[in-house]
Amino acid sequence: MPPAYRKSQSRFSQFITMFSSSIAAPLDPPPPTLLELIDLIDNVPAGFPVNNDNYFPLLIGDDPRPHGFVLCSIATILPWPHAFQITDSAIHLRASTAAEATAAFQLLINATRNVDPIGKSIALPSEHFLLPGQPFLGETVHIERFASSIFGIGTRGSHMTAYVRGPSGEPDDILIWVARRSPDLFSYPHKLDSTVAGGVKASDTPLECIIAESEEEASLPRELVQARVKHTGVVTLANRNPRNGFFHGEILYVYDLELTADEKPELGYDGEVCEFILMTWREVLGRMQNLEFKPNVCPIMIDFFMRHGLITPDNEPRYVEISSRLRRKLPMATNEFEGR
Repeated sequence: MPPAYRKSQSRFSQFITMFSSSIAAPLDPPPPTLLELIDLIDNVPAGFPVNNDNYFPLLIGDDPRPHGFVLCSIATILPWPHAFQITDSAIHLRASTAAEATAAFQLLINATRNVDPIGKSIALPSEHFLLPGQPFLGETVHIERFASSIFGIGTRGSHMTAYVRGPSGEPDDILIWVARRSPDLFSYPHKLDSTVAGGVKASDTPLECIIAESEEEASLPRELVQARVKHTGVVTLANRNPRNGFFHGEILYVYDLELTADEKPELGYDGEVCEFILMTWREVLGRMQNLEFKPNVCPIMIDFFMRHGLITPDNEPRYVEISSRLRRKLPMATNEFEGR
């Protein structure tokens, strides 16, 4: 188990409690370190593909690579169609094309809507995500977004950080536009978030997602974003939900957008953001440590700090470890060629 997991394990439950409750403990724990902020969302040990007795690997077609991990206790209550074969060691979807696999997943999802307690989470149809590993070369398998956690698949998201350079032009003067999520959202209401973020639909590229979300959430003109947004990398995370045990992997494509002092995001028409706040990077860090941010945004911000020279090997002794954790190897396939 990596040192980050060992050293933060005893404090991890404290941070989860802090995040889910507004009642302060009599003696507040010290603020989390950068690695502990990553641990809040990337909490699956590196040995998970081997030490996963509580999960069935999800295999598809003739592809031997796992594409998801289904909690064993959930697998026993799902109304599996005949295309799925359950053994002692795996769940195997027998399909010869991506279209067959997509249809089998949809049949299962539709039947699961009436299964308690998980049916409520997928009661309404949702947009489709693609399966990142693409078990069928050149073809894509599609799965409803809200059902992705049931199958423990990897999901794709895009995050953009809009920022303004201070008068000095020095990195330390960078100001960051932070979004506050609407209190009406089902997940993480009123938490702080990336300037713009969204799940990548099966029909979109990561860049198309950012351009669309920038207009919908932040009223940023499409032409401005297309001309100036910069793709800066990717962050990968593996999460095991502490409440229900569901596993999922996240592939987060990262973008930067530099704005002038006169340019700013405004509330969009989708109602998912209730305000935008311009913060110094130190204020962003402080609010992260106060657990005011949506958990998967903390690694995005840490990545931003490192790329802009705000966190360096000179001021962070665990710099290399932090960097490697932001781009960890996921236990499921992330593209059609990996591991073949």
